[in-house]
Amino acid sequence: MLIQAFRARIQQYRARKFLRNSRYRPQLRTLPTGLLQYWTDTAHHEFPGIPQDPHFFWQAAEGLLQFFACVRHSPHACALPSRAADSVWHAWLRFSPMQLQQFCANWYGRDIPHIADDNMPGGIDAAVGATLLAARHLEGMPMWSARIPALFTLDQRLNMPGGYAYYASRGEIYWQSIDAYGRSGGAPRKPETLTHDWYFQQGWISADDHRKAQDEQRRRYDTGTSDIAAPLAFSSGAGAAITDDTHCKPVDAGSSDTHCTDTSSSISSCGSSCGSSCGSSS
Repeated sequence: MLIQAFRARIQQYRARKFLRNSRYRPQLRTLPTGLLQYWTDTAHHEFPGIPQDPHFFWQAAEGLLQFFACVRHSPHACALPSRAADSVWHAWLRFSPMQLQQFCANWYGRDIPHIADDNMPGGIDAAVGATLLAARHLEGMPMWSARIPALFTLDQRLNMPGGYAYYASRGEIYWQSIDAYGRSGGAPRKPETLTHDWYFQQGWISADDHRKAQDEQRRRYDTGTSDIAAPLAFSSGAGAAITDDTHCKPVDAGSSDTHCTDTSSSISSCGSSCGSSCGSSS
């Protein structure tokens, strides 16, 4: 009992410290009263094994706000590359969809709808690629950068059960599933839609940025440079690796419920489950 109380106090301290230092502190402080407790009480039913402490919640919530910023910035449909952040989005949709809508209008100038992967304009893989470009821009990275922004490393840093572990190796981006124990494993996947070649083919980056990206990739390949942001071992066969992505089923119009199930019938090459429509106003 005393140990549990001590751990709870430590988590509260870490949560307060995180809030003080977050660049999204103004937005985080306007989240609805009661959302944290509702997420604590309900998120584990939809996301088995997810930690239920406030420090985890605020980091996941910050990731969701980073994604909202990507949606606002990008002219393309975006997909959320974090199951931890998605847990907050789902809880908020159930807890108070009207407050969520008002929050997005206040901070991002528009409603940001939660869209199932199979309803995503242009497909979920392209939407993950759009999020990567937008997140890099928001963190001040050049368009030709091979680095991974914080939103894409969130699940890995939090050891999110069933999440997505993104990493860069020699200028190319890969991802692996994270198992029920918070450990990444299984065969690495290299999505085409996260490559500068694909961005150039789509007209999303200039010829000059494409050339710089190729130069950077050659440099990283020659030096063996990797960019794995979180101290998490990448090991195949550690635990029961999750090989299926989570897919969100469409919901009835006007409903605030969001239902997700694991399905092996339609696996995205990118690690994402849900997203939102393009950031430009219609």
